[in-house]
Amino acid sequence: MQQRIAIALGTLLALAAIRAHADGTGWATATLTYDGAAIGNLDGGAARSSTYVGNAHLRSLLDLDRALGWTGTHAYVDALWIHGGQPGAFVSDAMGVSNLSAPPNLQLEEAWIEHNLADANVSVLAGLYDVNSEFDRTQSGGLFLNSAFGIGPEFAQTGVDGPSIFPRTALGARVAFKPAEGVVLRAAVLDGVPLIRDGDRLRAFQSHDGRLYVAELALLVCRHYHDLDRDLVLLGVLFHDLGKLRELGAMPVNDYTLEGRLVGHVVIGRDLLIERCAAIEGFPEDLRLLLEHLVLSHQGRKEFASPVEPMTPEALALHFIDDLDSKINQLRNSREAAPGMQYHR
Repeated sequence: MQQRIAIALGTLLALAAIRAHADGTGWATATLTYDGAAIGNLDGGAARSSTYVGNAHLRSLLDLDRALGWTGTHAYVDALWIHGGQPGAFVSDAMGVSNLSAPPNLQLEEAWIEHNLADANVSVLAGLYDVNSEFDRTQSGGLFLNSAFGIGPEFAQTGVDGPSIFPRTALGARVAFKPAEGVVLRAAVLDGVPLIRDGDRLRAFQSHDGRLYVAELALLVCRHYHDLDRDLVLLGVLFHDLGKLRELGAMPVNDYTLEGRLVGHVVIGRDLLIERCAAIEGFPEDLRLLLEHLVLSHQGRKEFASPVEPMTPEALALHFIDDLDSKINQLRNSREAAPGMQYHR
């Protein structure tokens, strides 16, 4: 049933976008995107094998202000076709090989309506909603296919069949408030079980489902501090711990290597960065030095194993972002070790 709904709704929205473009009103737009990956297991795992996985999205955005006169209101629909094999079956890993991999299906991934008010500083959204489209989302995570770069495990393991994320989303509502530039406060409540149930049945808000409540305060550092070089900060966020690739050994032991103990990931990361920059013909020396400084100074203090302390705005921002992430994780681990604890002793 839900496959027929996805096909019918996707077709109608695509036709609506064509009609809106033809009459020049522009109240509907449609985009077709495709992501695919060929994955092979060359050694280890359960078996040596390979497969292909793919996701096709037909996304439509409807401007209901232009279409119906509903000021500040728009609707969004994402019809998703998941196809291909299951690489986890022959890799047999604990985390999941690819963010594209899921049981084959043709379904509605999202279908919601959003209303903006107070000059778009407040918005209310309701419908079939992927909570990871806004909550616990990183820009860098979208660049990689491995599930380690996706939503955090403490969030991903909630609910009966996971939270409302790909490939099984749930009905719910979200409120967002922007009290100042670069600051966003969001809160949402969703059904604790996805809309698509066993046997492809569609169910919502059953008595035993439970609810998912989530809130998030986002500080968009580079928007709040306009003089920061956003590209430099993002590069620092992505690569400041590059040296851990050689500081730590392979799983499952994951112990420190000899190089890791004697040199440390900060200096190893700087050496790897120099190697990569040298391989790019004409790489600017001043940019390489700025990147080196990000890696060398991200621990913040010499007594914390940073050879130098942050001396640029981007390096200082990176240090505090990294330090905040570390301390929040320490608090999470303490709470997991002592359930019911309200504060870090």
